[in-house]
Amino acid sequence: MASLVLKTLPDGLHAQLKESAAANRRSMAQEAILLLERGLGVTSPQPLPKPHRGQRRLTDKFLASAKTAGRP
Repeated sequence: MASLVLKTLPDGLHAQLKESAAANRRSMAQEAILLLERGLGVTSPQPLPKPHRGQRRLTDKFLASAKTAGRP
């Protein structure tokens, strides 16, 4: 997969991208790809992962039990 580096991105545009990514629970790179695809009318061959909205709080107790789950 190719990569792209954007230089001299205006501060306001960077802030908007960062805000939009946070609101949609995506990385800035994922958000930029999605916006480019929409702008160019391209459908993504592989959809971006859906935001995770877990039903369980990630407490120390839960994480400790998850680490040992299924282990003898």
